Amino acid sequence: MVDKVIKASKIIALLEEGCSTCLVAQRLNVSRSTVQRTWQRYQETGSVKRRPGSGRKTCTEPRDDRFLVSQALRNRKSSYVDLKNTLEEVRNVQISLWTVRRRSPDLNPIEHVWEISAAGSADHQRAKECDYRGVGTFSPRNHKRYTH
Repeated sequence: MVDKVIKASKIIALLEEGCSTCLVAQRLNVSRSTVQRTWQRYQETGSVKRRPGSGRKTCTEPRDDRFLVSQALRNRKSSYVDLKNTLEEVRNVQISLWTVRRRSPDLNPIEHVWEISAAGSADHQRAKECDYRGVGTFSPRNHKRYTH
């Protein structure tokens, strides 16, 4: 970002010295349209900084995002589809399933329940730790249940 402001400042300085847009573009290795846009922005605003972009509009409001999070925390067994349908019913907001996932990346109750139930016994937990840490590999031989 700072490099762009410096380059824009150089463009303005060269144009104010009387250089043509083609010459400035060649010297600074940018396109003529970049030089023209920078000059036009400088004449309109008096600054070389970029205008704040509007960006893409969000389809949900912060209130809708908070609603999704609260619903996910209230009912841990609900899925993204359930959260989406609840938001559509209660708040009358039409969103995609991917939007629900982006708004609540850490809140998939189904996966959370699976992690808790998959923990299983202490033996299973120990075997899982070996796999995750790379300490050893899980096989029936090194698992306590299968050894005699």
